[in-house]
Amino acid sequence: MLSSICHEIDRPLLTACQMGLGSRMSAESKSEMSAGNEPTRVFAIGSCRVHTPLKRALAAVPDMSYIGDPVFGFVHSTADIHQMLDVNDGIMRPPKELYSLLSIRNEKFQPDDESRKRRVIKHDVVVIEISSIRILKYGSYSLQINRLNEIVKERAGVRNEAVVTTSPRFAAVLALARSVSEGSDPVSVALRDFNDFEQSPDDFYAAARSILDRLPMPVLLVPHVNLTSTGNPIPQRQIIRDALERIAGESENIRFYDPTALVRDVGYGAAMADSAHYQEDFELAMGEQLAAEIRGLLNTQDMR
Repeated sequence: MLSSICHEIDRPLLTACQMGLGSRMSAESKSEMSAGNEPTRVFAIGSCRVHTPLKRALAAVPDMSYIGDPVFGFVHSTADIHQMLDVNDGIMRPPKELYSLLSIRNEKFQPDDESRKRRVIKHDVVVIEISSIRILKYGSYSLQINRLNEIVKERAGVRNEAVVTTSPRFAAVLALARSVSEGSDPVSVALRDFNDFEQSPDDFYAAARSILDRLPMPVLLVPHVNLTSTGNPIPQRQIIRDALERIAGESENIRFYDPTALVRDVGYGAAMADSAHYQEDFELAMGEQLAAEIRGLLNTQDMR
């Protein structure tokens, strides 16, 4: 239960955690409390590890509003994020047949919709989680790793298996993708012809740094939890952590928050449902912590 988790966290977070135990703030109450003072618009980019905690935590506070992209679902890599920004800016116009592989969840989305251009920069602060150095490339497109996994399993008749994204297990998914890609339809061609690789530390840093160069507003950078159930760090996630911390140290407009320490303090089993998902009871505590980091980032901006 979240109440038991709260007792294991340090006191600054405990207060926020206890606040989250109350009833959710209604949209009407939030509107009334922020009348005359618009809430900070927080745009989230990443996986369920930032979207769900922020959505839950910010629903209960008057001064911030969670905003997710109405077109894209979850993204994980630097290539996914650049693609998301390119589509939003009208630079990239992917064919509708590939939407499912690119994590474009709105089938009615029109790539040439002028109203979407530069949409991301209209928000006050952006929270970006980058969780993978693995890139799946089909031509100029970045294939979202979980969507590819789901499509391959569906085609192969495989059900109810954990998402497989790391070697050597992911090699089996790659092989399976080639075996279910017969045909000339766009998805089959993509599954047959995509390339996969892992970024080097230098390549990851450069790609992540270039994302930040596209965003003029304050940004909170969040890596994946760098911890296994046995307490060991994961080399690929360490690359992400080191690069994002370095980038944040190079700019006063960027803040870095690593959730690993909180997961370790609470306990891996209490925090993590599996290696990629938070326990439901832990999500609110993480959301409150992310909100506190956002406030710290914005306070730093105000003092400049």
